[in-house]
Amino acid sequence: MRKLVFFFGLIINNCALAQSNYAVNNDGSNDYVSLPTSVAVSQLNTFTVEAWVYWNGTGNGCIYSETVQGNNSPMFSIIPRSTNGGGIELVLRDNSATGLVMQPATATVTANTWVHVAVVRTSASNIKTYINGVLKDNATFTAPASWTPTKVNAGVRWRASQSDFFAGKIDELRIWNTARSAAEIVANMFNKNLANNATGLVAYYRFNEGSSTTAANSCTNTSGADGTLTNGPTWAASPIQFAGNALHFDEGNDRVIAPLPTTATSNVTMEAWVYHQGGTGTDHLIMVNGVMGSNGYALFLNTSHKLIVLFNGVNTWNTGIGLSTGQWTHLALVIGTTGFTLYKNGVNVYSNTGTPNTPSANFILGFNTVANGQPFGGMIDEVRIWNTARTQTEIQNNMNSEIAPSTSGLALYYTFNQGIAAGNNTGLTALIDQSGNGNNGTLTNFALSGSTSNNLTQNSNLVILPLRWISFITTKQYNNVLLQWSTAQEHNTKDFLVQHSIDSRSWTNVATNAATGNSSSINNYSYLHTAPLQGMNYYRIVQRDVDGRFGYSVINSVKFNTNREGVQVMNNLIASGILLVKITASIATPVSLHSGNGNLLWRRQLAPGIHSIDVSRYANGIYLLKTGEQIEKIIVQ
Repeated sequence: MRKLVFFFGLIINNCALAQSNYAVNNDGSNDYVSLPTSVAVSQLNTFTVEAWVYWNGTGNGCIYSETVQGNNSPMFSIIPRSTNGGGIELVLRDNSATGLVMQPATATVTANTWVHVAVVRTSASNIKTYINGVLKDNATFTAPASWTPTKVNAGVRWRASQSDFFAGKIDELRIWNTARSAAEIVANMFNKNLANNATGLVAYYRFNEGSSTTAANSCTNTSGADGTLTNGPTWAASPIQFAGNALHFDEGNDRVIAPLPTTATSNVTMEAWVYHQGGTGTDHLIMVNGVMGSNGYALFLNTSHKLIVLFNGVNTWNTGIGLSTGQWTHLALVIGTTGFTLYKNGVNVYSNTGTPNTPSANFILGFNTVANGQPFGGMIDEVRIWNTARTQTEIQNNMNSEIAPSTSGLALYYTFNQGIAAGNNTGLTALIDQSGNGNNGTLTNFALSGSTSNNLTQNSNLVILPLRWISFITTKQYNNVLLQWSTAQEHNTKDFLVQHSIDSRSWTNVATNAATGNSSSINNYSYLHTAPLQGMNYYRIVQRDVDGRFGYSVINSVKFNTNREGVQVMNNLIASGILLVKITASIATPVSLHSGNGNLLWRRQLAPGIHSIDVSRYANGIYLLKTGEQIEKIIVQ
């Protein structure tokens, strides 16, 4: 009962928050938002204009435009057209009509659905379009001559006359003087920690006023840039916000359908957090990569709540491992080259042999579309599909927190951190793939309102990263290792701990780097490790917040010389009780002595040079000296 009360409290709280999140709603007749010409960017060689839109599908609806009043030729406009099924008419041309005209572009705005649209000019003669963070167009054109916009608007194109009024809602309109990357677009799509003074931000209209005729510019880089609601646009509730959510499936016909993230049949991992509510009348599909009846691999629960692994639609393994109802459980299915392993909360609970055939069609959560059944009831969160066989250590290190979307091998990543928990999320059916691979899911048959079949507050023990990892690389530089990492969206970030290990299990702090603290720009950091060891060196970065929260980067490794010239045993046959070892490597080298049956006797770090080691206390027999991958046999007499 205590858990139910806690959830109810969360739901009420988030419903209250929903009332402060708005969009501007245009009637398609004469409504629009007038913006000052000081925010115009069309004459720059690099810019980005992005917004969330909910278009009702009628007519030609101008999302954003820069024009010259009284002149039909020079213009920059973004207009989904009903005659092209929502295909965007994208125009950037000068007074002689030289430039870009795409009618329609590949980019399409689906009617009666929340869609994120981004237009990015990367150079004088190149423009890209993105829909929900996925690249749709990459167009090259003749650069137009310069001209001066006299009208900048959201919701209308004003040339010789006003036309193409937008019918629907517009939210989170941002204008940049930089070419935003796909990763940056996805990272900021739901306004996670986007600073008002972000580098390159010219204007930012959150549209959260909820009343009045003023659309405030939140960007502090530009003053006097508020917009004006003209001819009576209204304010409407909007679900476009960042929130720590999971997705609830109603055990009816809810499902998420996505493109196939991988066709791998080995060295692949599927993992997720699941909260099963306990239905018993049927099997319950958690996820499938491929077609349930014929190919790929799936994980589901049978009517006894036991976890089942399915390959090729016919080969099943009843693991006998139960899934408790009413609590969060982490599951990871790792498929290797000859078999598979199932991990439950990071523990190896079942292994077997078997190889799936090549997946096709789709990746699906929560419903067997082939059998038209086996619906999942409960919540799913933190879905990750990998093109690698994740190790148990990797699973354990990363299961309790979000991870960097740039992590190597990540093919699909759903955090579900979008929308209003138990609120009105109607039309927000795109589930954004944070990996940047464009494998967005589509929420199908969800109510998207209320406390079921909707976004709900996620597991409170799951750590939401307070920043976004852009990259982390390690490079060997002579006898040193250079660590370089980049972040974005830092919020109350305190510092970074650089950690080193020789086995990827036991870690040592080697440095602390101060963080920028609060920033939505990309921040670059580096550290030079001057004391790497012989053999394999593992590195990770621990990011710490001022409130005590922390998160990990991916683990990188650098290998130093482990050939036989690194460590040389000068007397394999020891009669004097003294072992002579020469370290020929130029750096300190970990060396360990083991008994003939492998028991560890001691481990030391030996500097370059010759070392005399007393082994007189050991009984006569065979011993093993190990360093990295090198093993030397010695005999004590």
